[in-house]
Amino acid sequence: MNTPAPEFTTAHSAEVEARLDAVLRFAAARGIADVQFKPSQRPLYRRFGQLISRRDEPVFSADDLLALAHKWLPPDQRASYERQGDATFVLTLVGCGRFRVTFLRARGVPALSVRVIPPRILNLRELNLPRVLGNWAMLHHGLVLVSSPPGAGKSSTWAAMVEHINTASTAARQVVTLESPLEQQFDDKVAYICQRELGVDTADVQSGLHTAMQQAPDVLAVDAGSAQDLGVLAEAAELDLLVIATVTGGGAVDVVRRLLDAVGDRRSLMRQRLARRLRGVVHQQLAPTADGKGLTPVCEVLHMAPQACELVRGDRDIEGLQAIIDSPSQRGLGMMGYDHAIIDLVQSGSVTPEAGLACARDPDALRPKLATLRPMATPAAGVPMSTPAAMASPLVNFALPGETERS
Repeated sequence: MNTPAPEFTTAHSAEVEARLDAVLRFAAARGIADVQFKPSQRPLYRRFGQLISRRDEPVFSADDLLALAHKWLPPDQRASYERQGDATFVLTLVGCGRFRVTFLRARGVPALSVRVIPPRILNLRELNLPRVLGNWAMLHHGLVLVSSPPGAGKSSTWAAMVEHINTASTAARQVVTLESPLEQQFDDKVAYICQRELGVDTADVQSGLHTAMQQAPDVLAVDAGSAQDLGVLAEAAELDLLVIATVTGGGAVDVVRRLLDAVGDRRSLMRQRLARRLRGVVHQQLAPTADGKGLTPVCEVLHMAPQACELVRGDRDIEGLQAIIDSPSQRGLGMMGYDHAIIDLVQSGSVTPEAGLACARDPDALRPKLATLRPMATPAAGVPMSTPAAMASPLVNFALPGETERS
């Protein structure tokens, strides 16, 4: 559906842009994760998992948002918006930062979703991520998968692993990334990083992978893969390179199951391939920190220790991996069960028992375990409190006069 751009005077267009600019600068300064816009409603901010609106915030009409879409969207993305009703690109505001912007149609009218891109790439320690991820990033071959629900920080974790390669490698390594869209910008340090945006620099993951093989990379990092792409990436991991990829999932075992389901009648071959090349899966969710100043990842870690490899290689039910992940005897090998991760965070004082239960898969089963804990008065020394979803400078007093919270 081709929708003509509204007719605005230059002054009116400048006024609409100035209002949006003010909203985005406010978001960047206050550690907002994302901002949602609907016609004739106040912008809705998400900060540390809470949805907040400001009573005196200016609203944007449908014509305002449509005018912005026609002015800001690159030509190819504008065609996508007109054809399928949504388009995503990255916007840079000088002196403010970068934003992932999605224009979409909802009930026939334009809407806008903006994700605030952190001003810099935080490292694994700053993100409070398991140390085993740094070990995986130093591997020279294999497949590593980073999973989370949408908006739970998997792209930040993926970027931190790439940056770890870029800073901690003992010798130069060539990294090729495939991203959609291209959010963070890496500066070459120890590594030489070639960033390619899907739909702009290459058509899709398979095309990008084909070209990457001509570049002979040491590392292929994909932040956009679908379940179908995972099969191709697992095959690429058979070569002498490390593959790090993100995938939307509901847990470490769910990721492995989805990968097997995606290959259909080639499940047996894929199980053999994963037993040989899968190095690990980290699945994360975000929980609000006990001090109310941020979010921290709750990480489930499947490390492909011998027992896990044996189960994957055979014909046993893949669900048996969960018992291995949850086994206390496997923790020394880098394994971490999801409930154990919550217990550790509550015991360290990083999150409250209530926050831990809120993100638990089975709150009723976890509640008795948390009831026996004696949390520390303050978080354990050395535990950073910064998070993937809110990395701008945090301010304690966010609820300014005229602001309200929405749940």
